[in-house]
Amino acid sequence: MMLVFNNEKTNHLSELESLFSQAKEAVITSPYLMEDLTVFFDTAFPDDLNRVTLYTKLDGQTSELIRKVNSLISIFDYAQEQDDFSVEIRIVNKLHGKAYFAYKDDKPVNAILSSANLTHHGLSKNHEWGIKLSDSQQLNSFAKEIKSLPYRSLNEEQLLELLYRVDKEDFTKNKDTINEIDISDILDPNIIEEIEQQIWLKPIGHTESPIEKGRKFNNQETRLHFSKRRPTGVNINDVIITYGVGVRAILSVYKVLSEPKHITEKEIEEGRSERWPWYVIGKNLTPEFGLTWWDYDLKLNSLQEDFLKKYPENPLTDAGTQSFGAFNYGADKLHLDQNFGNWLYNKVLNL
Repeated sequence: MMLVFNNEKTNHLSELESLFSQAKEAVITSPYLMEDLTVFFDTAFPDDLNRVTLYTKLDGQTSELIRKVNSLISIFDYAQEQDDFSVEIRIVNKLHGKAYFAYKDDKPVNAILSSANLTHHGLSKNHEWGIKLSDSQQLNSFAKEIKSLPYRSLNEEQLLELLYRVDKEDFTKNKDTINEIDISDILDPNIIEEIEQQIWLKPIGHTESPIEKGRKFNNQETRLHFSKRRPTGVNINDVIITYGVGVRAILSVYKVLSEPKHITEKEIEEGRSERWPWYVIGKNLTPEFGLTWWDYDLKLNSLQEDFLKKYPENPLTDAGTQSFGAFNYGADKLHLDQNFGNWLYNKVLNL
């Protein structure tokens, strides 16, 4: 661990140049930003760095919004001038921490955690202190925490709409009489939560006893049953998205709370099905959805089509397939591709 200061010999800007010198991707969290970020990118980023994910905050306070909109537009301007450069902006309005991560081969290799915002004064003039991390375990733990932040995406089209509203404001008025600009309808209303745990798709019911509309799945905790083979791949904290056999609609989403367990001999004698003897305890993450899941009518086939239309090259399963055909051959679960799993998870969570 190394300390980072702003003083006569060094500052955060020079340390960030060193940090990103071998990086392919940058992940940055900073509530406040310099008004033109192209200067920073030109200085700190090597030619090989081709992706930036920026976490920041955005509200309707007029003076700050003007600076922030100009700053974010400068990012897209920079991206357009590069041959191969992608940008993702994630809005987290409770953000306070500042962090600068250098990624290579999709893994964090170095990071600076600091009091310094991504501003001219923060990186070179203010009295700011930070630490540089290179320990892989600490880096992975911290990067995972940042990725778990619920956020709203902000794309270039939404940003241009923000710019239009800012330009319409009458700034000749007294500063105290300028109203806060309403931006709530511009930002994506869906909060996106990325999870790194495994995500599974699991059927409930079977052909002899299909799920029917009206059956509720709103219990806070429940047993999620599997076939006679122990579900060894399912771990605590994994997410299980359930759908109903027959209706082929999403029923609810669960977080795994226990290791797989086998029903007891006594439970078998009492009539528990020997066909599904293994189970885990699941915490219901969407009890309100599960109470009236049929009203939302999230059909598995339609969800599959919607996702593949948007991401035609992306698989649906961890095995690389673009179908759920394994269920036709008796599979009691499918390990989902992480991109599709997160997409489906957020689809249900935001209803």
